[in-house]
Amino acid sequence: MSKLAWVFFVTLLPFPVFGQEAQKPSGEVAKLIESAEAHQRRRELREALEDIEKAIQLAPDSADLYIRRARARFQTGNAQGARADFDKAVALEPKSGEMRYERARFLSNNRQWKESMADIEEALRLDYRTGEVFATRANLHKMTGNRTAALEDLNTAVSMEPKNDHHLTSRGFLYFAMNNFDAALDDFGAVLRLDPKNAMAYLGKSQVYRKLRRSEEMLKALDQVIANDSPNNLILQETVAAEPGRPRQPSTNGPTQVLLGSLSWMAHMQKGDEYSRIGKHAEAVKEFDLVLEAAPNDVSIRFFRGQSLTALGKYDAALKDYDAAISYSNDQQMNFILHLERGFVLTYLNRDEEAGKAFETAFNLVPHARDEFSGRIERARKTRRPGANDTYRAID
Repeated sequence: MSKLAWVFFVTLLPFPVFGQEAQKPSGEVAKLIESAEAHQRRRELREALEDIEKAIQLAPDSADLYIRRARARFQTGNAQGARADFDKAVALEPKSGEMRYERARFLSNNRQWKESMADIEEALRLDYRTGEVFATRANLHKMTGNRTAALEDLNTAVSMEPKNDHHLTSRGFLYFAMNNFDAALDDFGAVLRLDPKNAMAYLGKSQVYRKLRRSEEMLKALDQVIANDSPNNLILQETVAAEPGRPRQPSTNGPTQVLLGSLSWMAHMQKGDEYSRIGKHAEAVKEFDLVLEAAPNDVSIRFFRGQSLTALGKYDAALKDYDAAISYSNDQQMNFILHLERGFVLTYLNRDEEAGKAFETAFNLVPHARDEFSGRIERARKTRRPGANDTYRAID
C-alpha cells in the first residue's frame, strides 16, 4: 500500500552571545551590543540590526561585530549580506579558529556543505576544538551520508560536553536512524534527566516507540511534546526563505499559516496517524482537526483526515476534504491519490457516474495504476464500504 512520509527538522542559527576570543567591548559599543541582545531576545531583529550597525560605525575593525551583524542579516533573510560579513570577520582575524567556525555554521545552515567542512577543518587546525565544532561536523557528515563519521564526532562532542542536551539529542536521532533503538532511548532519557521538559527529546522517544509498535508509550511521549513545545522549535519539510523578521514554517502543496508550535504540529499529526493505525479513527479525526486549525489548506492533512472520516462512514465529510485538497494540490502523484479516493467515496455514496469520472481522472494522471486498483474498485462497487486495509499511512 502506498505511504507518504514527513520530513523532520533542520537547525537554524541561534543568537548566542558571541566573542569568547574577542576582547570585551567598552563604552558606547558595549551599550549598543547590550541593546542589540535585548532586541534579539524579544525577536526584534530589525532593531537589533540597527544597533549592531551603529556599533560597527564606532568599531569598524571588530570581527565580533561583523559576526553579530551576519547573524542578524541571516535571520532577517539577507543571506548574501550575512556571507559578506562572515567573510569580513575571517579577513580581520584570519588565524582565529572561532571565526572560521562561525562562518562554517552559517554555510552549513545555508546548505553549502563542502565550504562549511573546509572551514571546520581549518578551525580544528587552528586548535579551536569545542563540542559544538564536532557536533557541526557531525551534522555535515550526516548530510553527506556518512553516519559512521557523524557518530564518531557526536561521541567526541558528548565526551567534551556531557551535559549538552543538543549533542545528546542529535546523537539520539542518529542512533534512531541507524536502528540502534536502545542507544537512542538512552540518549533521549539522558536529555530528559537534564531537562524534564525537553520537547525534542520526547519527540525522539516517540519515534522509537513508533518503530517498535509501542503505541501507548508513543502517544504518551507525543502528549509530552505538545505540553512542552516552544515556538522556537521548528520542523521543516525543506529549507525555505523566511519572511524578514518571522520564523520559517513548514512548506506544503498549498498556502499554509502555522499557528501551533511546530513540534506540536508534528505531534498532533503523528498522534492522528497512530490512532488511525490502531483503528481509533474518531480520535484520529480530532488530532487532524487540531492540525488543520493551524494549516487549513494543508493538502496531506486533509487527505489523511478524509481517510479516517471514510473509515468512520462519514463519506460526505470525507468528500469535502478530498475536494478541498484537490483545489490546493499541484502534485501529480498526490492528485492521483486524491481523485482515486474521491472515486471510492462517491461509490460508497452510490453516486456511480461521478465515481467513474473521478476514477478516470485519476488514471489519466497515472495510467499504469489502472490494473493495480481494478480489484479494489470492483469490491467497492459490490460492498459499498471500504475494506479494512484500504487506507494510507501518514508516517512510514
